[in-house]
Amino acid sequence: VVDKASMQSEEPIPFDILALALAPLELPEGVIGIDDAEDFELSEKENEQRFGPALNISDVTTAITNRIPKNTKLSTSWAHSVWHSWSTIRGITQPLQEIPARELDEFLSRFVLEARRQDGSPYPATSLYQLVCGLQRYLRDNGRP
Repeated sequence: VVDKASMQSEEPIPFDILALALAPLELPEGVIGIDDAEDFELSEKENEQRFGPALNISDVTTAITNRIPKNTKLSTSWAHSVWHSWSTIRGITQPLQEIPARELDEFLSRFVLEARRQDGSPYPATSLYQLVCGLQRYLRDNGRP
């Protein structure tokens, strides 16, 4: 039980936040603090279990290729296919990734305004957005920033 009279003492209670923050933290037994981590070593067997098998460059390349979801690959391919059809009709012979930036800006503006579905109806705004995103991925995947 706390005496209310003692709580209303005139003397301030000394409280140093910095000292509290710097005070050592008592960890439960078996838990290793960051300061003790350098003293902690795993056995050879534990180290082998900690990490996966060593990868060669082929494994890394495969992992990078497989990181792209199938639908993203399809969307990128679709966007490039629509671009290729449009650019062929407009007489643009350079591959998309080789078109200089200023020309590409102009071509992409025209492409977005002129692109139509196969039946000639306009694309909804979300489809146009997906086309542009797909072309951006295509450019990035083929060496353009």
